[in-house]
Amino acid sequence: MIAQLKKFTLGFFIPSLLTFLITLTAHADDQGYRFRNGACQNESNQKGFNPTFLGECGFIEGMSLQEQTLRIKSSFRGARMRRADLRKLNAEGATFFGADLTEANLAGAQIRDCDFSMASMNAIQLGFHANLDSCIFRGVTSEYADFSSANLRRADMSGTRLKGSNFRDAIFDFTDLTFADLRDTDLRGADLRFTDLFATQLGGSLFNSFTRLPFDAREAQQRGMILTP
Repeated sequence: MIAQLKKFTLGFFIPSLLTFLITLTAHADDQGYRFRNGACQNESNQKGFNPTFLGECGFIEGMSLQEQTLRIKSSFRGARMRRADLRKLNAEGATFFGADLTEANLAGAQIRDCDFSMASMNAIQLGFHANLDSCIFRGVTSEYADFSSANLRRADMSGTRLKGSNFRDAIFDFTDLTFADLRDTDLRGADLRFTDLFATQLGGSLFNSFTRLPFDAREAQQRGMILTP
């Protein structure tokens, strides 16, 4: 009985302690920098970041928030998040507007209704069943991003530049990809049946018999796509 009580106490105490420490860190290192006019600056217009601050203009490069649950609609506007470990992060409605997410890992993250507008996302990992339903990617230019197996239903990816990215087995139901640059991407196994591909650049992108497109294979090849096994 005592052993079970200890196990229960530890099981309750440790997650509560982690939540407390994250909350404490979030407020302790806020030095007043906010994302204004495309840059992080304080009220004196000095540029900088809030070290280890889990919020706007936070400098959390290389930090781990793996499997953490943050409050709904958390803001990481302008944050420096390069190489951050955000695997299985739960942050519904979060905004990463203007954030630097270069080489960050969000595999399996649950962040539907998020906003990645104007974010730097080179070599970011957003695949392995990440839930990006209804997320916004306006103004994103990225190469070699990994969206494999991601849920991109109803996402706004219009005008994005995602050349060379991996969308293998991704789901694009009712996604807006108008005027997007998807050249040299991997679309094998992806579901794009109800996707808007008006003026989308698809030259050199790979597709196979498992890829679901809103047009037939003949038109796909006319648009420069490459049929592979």
